[in-house]
Amino acid sequence: MLTRLGYDPVIARGGIEAIAMVQDAATHGNPFGLVLMDMQMPDIDGLVATQRIRQGGIAPTTLPIIALTANAYASDIEACRAAGMQDHLAKPVRLSALDHAVRRWAIPPTGVPTEAPLPASADPELIAQFEARVQRTFTALDIALGENGGPTTDPKRAIDDVQEALHLLAGTAAFFGKADLGTIAADLDEQLGAGHHIGTAAFLQAARAQLRAAAAESV
Repeated sequence: MLTRLGYDPVIARGGIEAIAMVQDAATHGNPFGLVLMDMQMPDIDGLVATQRIRQGGIAPTTLPIIALTANAYASDIEACRAAGMQDHLAKPVRLSALDHAVRRWAIPPTGVPTEAPLPASADPELIAQFEARVQRTFTALDIALGENGGPTTDPKRAIDDVQEALHLLAGTAAFFGKADLGTIAADLDEQLGAGHHIGTAAFLQAARAQLRAAAAESV
């Protein structure tokens, strides 16, 4: 819908990635003009993500944030505003309403902010959350291989968990100086999605070894 309206959107796959993208864009002098914040996302929800963005020093006058949610009660809207958002769009979103909101709130590019926030790679809490995401990926692989708690009783669910963890890892690794790790995770995610070697112990063991080697590389 945004592309149809002539905009150039980029998409975060979860709350941690959203925070990292906003912080890194501002730090490198190419800040976003607007964030459309989903409420229900992997790792952390839209309220917490917005709070973290605001706590990181990015004010509403620098970056407006609009909630995207099916929850449209007055209490929901108030919670969004209290978290640091400026407006609210109810799902399903109408093209005309989206166009009006972007025209009203988006800030044109103006160069480097006066006080750029720390990049994601320097934020201790984001680093801890990223490290937890890495560990989650290895845990999912261990379980799929029948380790870390014994053989899985639901192999398909175990592979789905591996793919979900890889998908999220692929979207954030580069922000924390682990571009190779993100590339490997993305490639493995794609292979699992295509059904290549799905569920075989050899494939999962090789994947785990590749990821461990990339994760161990110094930044």
